[in-house]
Amino acid sequence: MKKIVLNFLLLSSGFAFAQTNVLNATSPEKFREEREARKDSVAAPIKYGFIEDKDVLKSMVVWEIIDMNDKINQPFYHNNDGLVSQNHSLYQILIDAVTSGKIEEVYSDENFTTRLTPEGIAASTSAINVDNYFVQLMNEGKIDDKAVTKSLKGYKSVINEEDKSINALKGYYGARLQDVYKDNKDNVIVKLDGSHFRVTQNDIVANVDQIKTSTENVKLLKIMGQWYIDKRDTQLKYRLLGLCAMGPDPNGAKAQASIASSQIESGITPEAATPDSIDLFWIFYPDARKVLTSNYIFNSKNTSSDITFDDVLNARRFSSIIYKSDNGQGRGGSGIIDDYVPEDADGQLDESDRIKAQILQMENDLWNY
Repeated sequence: MKKIVLNFLLLSSGFAFAQTNVLNATSPEKFREEREARKDSVAAPIKYGFIEDKDVLKSMVVWEIIDMNDKINQPFYHNNDGLVSQNHSLYQILIDAVTSGKIEEVYSDENFTTRLTPEGIAASTSAINVDNYFVQLMNEGKIDDKAVTKSLKGYKSVINEEDKSINALKGYYGARLQDVYKDNKDNVIVKLDGSHFRVTQNDIVANVDQIKTSTENVKLLKIMGQWYIDKRDTQLKYRLLGLCAMGPDPNGAKAQASIASSQIESGITPEAATPDSIDLFWIFYPDARKVLTSNYIFNSKNTSSDITFDDVLNARRFSSIIYKSDNGQGRGGSGIIDDYVPEDADGQLDESDRIKAQILQMENDLWNY
């Protein structure tokens, strides 16, 4: 009897907790607090079964690109922080988790050899551009060494304060920036390489720009996974191993901004250009599962849906194109389709489809005698 009562109480409490929705909210703040508490207490993802080497009859590792412009893939791109539904894009979830340390297995390459530090991740997803005009203003406002003490009267050091423009200066100049002083009228004195320069807060805001890769700019994902035949139940299965966000190179955007600034100064109208997309970072997928299990993907037909990103990725509910496999072809056996089917977009798509058919054939071969 006690066991029945205990089970009933557990079921009731679980049901009550699952009812955390806007219909039961007493205030927006209370609802948001309960929603965050629910997210933090989500059960751990279902563990993958242990696979011994002898149980893998056949296998193939493939690398794929997920284009979030495809309609079926757009839920990965959806980013909404509303009251009723809160669905962040996959990139936003990953970058937040990587920055906060919830995901630690972060690398710069698809082979997971070079681990990225938080500083390395920041360098790959952001860059700081200082306009040439700001350098000119700094030179014009240089303070004579003999007048520094007098000039600093009424100023206080703000280099350790949380300020977007000051952080941008620190990010650009690094250890060269020794101090930043400010008065109560937004006048600023910058100590750089031992010299002092007078500028204004508006000068910094207008000419020092932090180029950051935002979720709106990340429209491509890469995944790496292994297809294999499990000998125990003679089934073709898939295991996701790596996940990569692709976005415009912030340093490329910085270089283009510098070129455009120089062209404007020369009276030339700059041409619009889009920076090339790069691999921002690679994540070893098993380490990201807990975070992805606690975040729900956008569902246009049901805003109360509780399908998680981990569910969708493991179930392969997306459209993708294979761009590489471990078939040994290509330059140095790289397996990159572009290496052995160069400059032929249609041929590369055909090769991607051929590899997909080859994967399916692995299972079909089990039943051919």
